[in-house]
Amino acid sequence: MIFTQKQKRILICVIYNLILEFWVHSIIGFLNPVLTISLLLLYLSYFSMLEDLVVRYKLRDHHVLLIGFIFGLFHEIFTTGSVFSEPNFLGINIIILFLANIFWWGILQSVFGLYFANTIVERNEVDRKMGPIGWILALAFNLLLFLGRILEGTLPPGSVLGYIISLIILGVAVFLFIIIKKPEAALEIEHIKFIDILLKVQIVICLIMGIFLIFIIGIIVLYLFIVWSVLTGILYIIFAIKGKKFIGIIKSNELIQD
Repeated sequence: MIFTQKQKRILICVIYNLILEFWVHSIIGFLNPVLTISLLLLYLSYFSMLEDLVVRYKLRDHHVLLIGFIFGLFHEIFTTGSVFSEPNFLGINIIILFLANIFWWGILQSVFGLYFANTIVERNEVDRKMGPIGWILALAFNLLLFLGRILEGTLPPGSVLGYIISLIILGVAVFLFIIIKKPEAALEIEHIKFIDILLKVQIVICLIMGIFLIFIIGIIVLYLFIVWSVLTGILYIIFAIKGKKFIGIIKSNELIQD
């Protein structure tokens, strides 16, 4: 079967994120077919939609980061309930809100995921947009996760205030994405040597941690993942301040020395 350039990038993003999950769940977790298939479909649906939005609207880094925030928060409200875990601000866990949705979904999983895929399969101006059937299937899978919790009567046990505040934050994020101006042309970007090396090192670390997790206390592995996520997030912010962009069309195969 021949995949298009766009489909190849989506598959690379999915594999990239599954490798990240391998750090957290280990090889034992991935032996559970329910977990593995659920994660596969989750990331396949998400990156199909995200990649299409990037192609359709020529999105930049901040757009992608905001989409990651929205998608992550949706599932934390309606499926995992993690945003309500040990609430410390108006019924929600403000640390999880920022850590999971900005550093994980926004930067590490979405921005870096798309950048990584783009360094392997370069983006171009002729990528086809996803049709309505693809969008229906992608949205349906994520809505089914939410509806399944309703039918089972197992919606996350957040407080009324927690639900109100989190939904307000979600609504504001969606509103910001809608009103933030979308460019008319795709941005030309370049490889960033340090980030290229970092992401390759990250893959090796994920595989090692996933294999040896069975010998390490799980909470330690989680803390290490949190530390790594924060460090990579800070690095992204530093490069962003320096004017580096991660989402766009690769304009040169030569790496920049940073």
